[in-house]
Amino acid sequence: MKKILLLIAIVLPMVAFAQPRGGQGMPQGPRGGQGGPQMGMGMANPQVTAAKEALAKAVADSENAKKAGKAATWDKVYDAAMAAYKLPGGNLLEGATREQVALYLKGQRVLNQGGTFTGPDGVYSVDTYADKKLYYSPEGNLVFWIVTPVEENALDIAYDAIIKSAQLNPKGKNLYNKVASINEAYSTDASFQYLYGDYAKATELFEKAANSTKNPVLNTIDSLSTYYAGVMAGFSGQNEKAVKYLNECLDMGFYNDGSVYPNLSNAYKALGNAEAAKKTLEDGFVKFPENQGILVGLINEHMSEGGDPTALFDLLHSAQANEPNNPSLFYVEGDIYKKLGDVEKAAYFFNKATEIDPSYVYGILNVGILYYDTAVELQEQAANELDDAKYAALVEQFNANLKAAIDPLEKAYELADEQDVKVAIAEYLKNIYFRYRTESPEYMAAYEKYNAIIKGE
Repeated sequence: MKKILLLIAIVLPMVAFAQPRGGQGMPQGPRGGQGGPQMGMGMANPQVTAAKEALAKAVADSENAKKAGKAATWDKVYDAAMAAYKLPGGNLLEGATREQVALYLKGQRVLNQGGTFTGPDGVYSVDTYADKKLYYSPEGNLVFWIVTPVEENALDIAYDAIIKSAQLNPKGKNLYNKVASINEAYSTDASFQYLYGDYAKATELFEKAANSTKNPVLNTIDSLSTYYAGVMAGFSGQNEKAVKYLNECLDMGFYNDGSVYPNLSNAYKALGNAEAAKKTLEDGFVKFPENQGILVGLINEHMSEGGDPTALFDLLHSAQANEPNNPSLFYVEGDIYKKLGDVEKAAYFFNKATEIDPSYVYGILNVGILYYDTAVELQEQAANELDDAKYAALVEQFNANLKAAIDPLEKAYELADEQDVKVAIAEYLKNIYFRYRTESPEYMAAYEKYNAIIKGE
C-alpha cells in the first residue's frame, strides 16, 4: 500500500523519460501525521476531554497489579490510545477535495484558508483548523496533514499495550491486524513529516515503523521503513544512524533498485570516510550499473581524482565481458560519455545497445535525445553570442543536431511498444517538426501526425 512520493530522476526536456533506473522513494498513506505545529486543540473540546479521560483511565487500570495480568486490560489501553490517536484526523483521506473534506470533518470550522507552504516535494495551499493543518496540491486535492495530537505518545502507548496483550493471550482477537495498523500509522506519519520538512521527526517515526514489526505477532522485517529511516537520517544530518540503517538494508538483501548504495556512500562521505564512500559506490555498480545515483556518484568520485574515469570504465568493461549480450551495460557507457560531454562516443554506445538487442528501445531513443539535448545547448549558446559569424555557426550546428535527432527518434517510436513511451517520443518529434514545418509538406505532415498523437486523436 505504500506508494512512491519522493523520486530522484533525470528530467529530460519536455518529458521526464529515460532508461529505467532505481531511485529514492517516500511512501504516503491514508492517515494524518502527528506531532507538528501546536495549534491549540484545547481542553474545551468535549471529544478531546473524553478521549484523554478514557486513555487516562485505561492506563490507570493497567497499573493496577490485579488488572495488569489480564489481556483485556491491555486491549482497552490499545483501544483508548488508538481512539485518541485517530481523533484529530477524523475520516480524512488522501486525494480528497475540499468539498469532501468538509463532509469528513462534519462541520469543523476552517480558521484560515488559502495560505501557502513550500515543502521538500512541492508547494501546497494550506487550510488551518483548530487542531490541524491540511495541505492541498495545486489541483485542490488533499496531499497530507499535520495535527496537534490528543496524546503525544498515543501510538507508542497503543503498541506497548497490544504487545503486552499478545504476551498474555497469544491467541487474542485481531492481534496481527492491530499491530499492523500501528506499523502503517508510524509509516504514514513519517512520510507526512517528510513532506512537512521535519526530517528528524520522519527519521524517528520510520525507526518506530521498522521496529514495530520485530515482535512475535508480526515476526517480520519492514525493510522499506528501515531504508527510509536511513535516508531520512542522512537528510537530517544523523549520518551515523544513516550508516546503521542502510547497512542493515544491505545485510537483509534489500537494495531498492540500488538506491541504498548512493545514500550510504553519501553518509560515509559526510562522516569523512572517503574510502568507504567510494567502495560502497563501486560495490553498488557491480550489482546495479544502471542506477543513476551510483553512476553519477562514481563519475564525480573519479573526476575529482584528477579527471580520469579510467577505473570506472574498467568496472563497466568487466561487466560487459561477463554479459556481452546485455544492452543496458552499453547504454550505461553511452550515458557516461554523455555526462562527460563526448557526444560522438555517447551516440556510438547508445546505438550499440540497440544493435545488441534490436528490441531495446532505450539505446536508439537516447541517440535522438542526445542530439536533441545538444541542439538545446547550442541554441542557448547562440542566444548569448554577440559575434554574427559565431552566431551563424552555432545556428548551423543547432539545425544539424536537431535534424539528426529525427531519424533515431522515429525509429524509437516504431520500436516502442508502451503507449506512454510512444507519447513521450512523439513530444520530441512534434517539437522538432514544428520548427521545420514550413520547409516541406513532409515536415508539415509529420508535425500534424505527432501533434495529433499528443492530443490523443
